[in-house]
Amino acid sequence: LRRWEREGQMRHIAILCGNNGLFLDYEMERGADGANTGYAFPEMLIDVVRWSKSGERDKAHDLFDAHL
Repeated sequence: LRRWEREGQMRHIAILCGNNGLFLDYEMERGADGANTGYAFPEMLIDVVRWSKSGERDKAHDLFDAHL
């Protein structure tokens, strides 16, 4: 889907992962926009998404791993 978006063949659609954000750090690397989850610490998820989008993947993974 992301390739088609980049090529202009389709409009951007939001991709949200679920599963309580269990793989959020990796989902972000695969092109997800965020998570639709009931996780008890949404502040952590916000930081993971923000750091992933800004290219700070190691920082996002470290924070996520600490919560696991």
